[in-house]
Amino acid sequence: MRRGLVFTVPFLFVIPAAAEKVALDECKQVAEKLQSEVPMKISSHSTLEKVVCVPGKSKPKLVYNNRVHAEVKKPSREVVERLKMEQRKAWCADSDQRRFLEIVDISYAYYDASDRYLGALTHRIADCAK
Repeated sequence: MRRGLVFTVPFLFVIPAAAEKVALDECKQVAEKLQSEVPMKISSHSTLEKVVCVPGKSKPKLVYNNRVHAEVKKPSREVVERLKMEQRKAWCADSDQRRFLEIVDISYAYYDASDRYLGALTHRIADCAK
């Protein structure tokens, strides 16, 4: 019994690390593919300018950096909540995107025309249950 435990315990640490590396590699591949398509006009008010994959606390994070063209001081709570729900619905409703959300977190970061950070909306697989 003891010999079996000694053999098994190291694998408990290797498997999550390997899974995280695969997730990070896949995230980076997706970021590179999307980055080749930017800048991309998202709406009359914003442009996707950069896509990067960064290590996160528990899994990688795919970050969409968006430039907002309209004058924005601070969007209302209602606008932020509506945008968050629209983004979450898109990620959670599509089975392929949902599977990807299981291995990475998604973040939409927003900057104004003068490169001032406006804020970010982050989505995790746990958010799909909400």
